[in-house]
Amino acid sequence: MTNRSKRVTIRTVAEDADVSVAAVSKVLRNSYGVSDRMRAKVEASIKKLGYRPHMAARGMRGRSYTVGVLQTDLRNPYIPDIYDGIYEGFEGTGIQPLLGVGRSMVPLESALVNSMIDRQMDGLILISPRLSHTEVDHIGRQVPTCAVAFHPGDDKSYDTANFNDQDGAHFAVEHLVAQGCRNIQMLSLELDEPESTNVIRQRELGFLAALQTLTGDATKDRIHYSQFDAAQTRARVRALLQSPQRPDGLFCWSDMIAVHVFAEARDLGIRIPEELAVVGYDNTYDDQFRPFGLTSLDQPGQQLGLEAARLLIERIQGRSESVHSVFEPELCVRGSSTTDRQ
Repeated sequence: MTNRSKRVTIRTVAEDADVSVAAVSKVLRNSYGVSDRMRAKVEASIKKLGYRPHMAARGMRGRSYTVGVLQTDLRNPYIPDIYDGIYEGFEGTGIQPLLGVGRSMVPLESALVNSMIDRQMDGLILISPRLSHTEVDHIGRQVPTCAVAFHPGDDKSYDTANFNDQDGAHFAVEHLVAQGCRNIQMLSLELDEPESTNVIRQRELGFLAALQTLTGDATKDRIHYSQFDAAQTRARVRALLQSPQRPDGLFCWSDMIAVHVFAEARDLGIRIPEELAVVGYDNTYDDQFRPFGLTSLDQPGQQLGLEAARLLIERIQGRSESVHSVFEPELCVRGSSTTDRQ
């Protein structure tokens, strides 16, 4: 039998770099006052020796230098931009984000969050959680927490980073009205939870409010519901486009739904934008809708990720008051909605 190689410790790194253990610790913690020369020496030894901090020992000292990132669905093409921002936001801090996927199922989300807390992670970032604001408040009272794409209630225990979804929906309706659309409808997503903390509900509220202000007609039958299942969504879209009250302007809760609208409209011979103006949300699919492109609400995911990381670092460092950052989306107008109906 071969002997297991001796674990490289912080003392081994200090000896190799010819510095003190305290100096190595400062570099690992990204402490203020470490010179560039010192940092370079220590990082060179870390790389040479293949040193990895002992996470259990760090956890016993009060920090694990890990944060949990809870995401509902890996199929949404908008999410990677948020990840990019999160990873960039933690760069140089020694904090490692670890991902859990809740699959839009509340029991699974709760189980993942509890596991992250049990593993003494320093904080949590919850991306579009299906959990209620009461549950998120309970989580925030146990561990520093920032929720992304989750609109807060009156809870003060956690932070949020959002774009203004109601304003985004208003911009979409305002644009469709300006294009001469008279029968504007919305494709939303069918959810079990009715709470307005969800960004989709916020977009519905903004849609109805904009319709009431701009057209005087804001009945709830203007909103139609799709599902996560692609085949069922395609069937719902086809039924809507074949109905006697077929819309001439359609606001989709996400660009993913707009994909199905384009496909069904093509199969039914409905011309976009001449017969149907389409507006999406997230600005993720421009390259796939050439030559005319998809009009969509732009809300850079990387900006949300950076803000979530910044807020969580502040919480970990001791800030106790809640911060709810809200940014404004921008309507990017392209050929899917530019019509002349005046």
